[in-house]
Amino acid sequence: MSDNKQLLSLYVTNNARKHQQMLDELRAVLEKYYPGVYEVELIDILDDMESAMSAEVYATPTLIKNHSGKEERVVGEISEIIKTLLLIGVIEDTK
Repeated sequence: MSDNKQLLSLYVTNNARKHQQMLDELRAVLEKYYPGVYEVELIDILDDMESAMSAEVYATPTLIKNHSGKEERVVGEISEIIKTLLLIGVIEDTK
């Protein structure tokens, strides 16, 4: 990962087709609005329990944005990608 990019981590259980679809949608929205700014990693907690425990992920899906020591997270339903990115401060509300 480039030093200029911010990392979003998407924690899931059983990397199913729906999780890959969520990841693809996240990447598409980020590339549309913030090309080259964010990178998204998919972490299956069954394959990488240490990462999940280290990040204190207790439910899936969980999306975490960690930037400069400040963490924002959304746990549970994240199918509304724009709303989810608003919640963790990736996209600013223009209202």
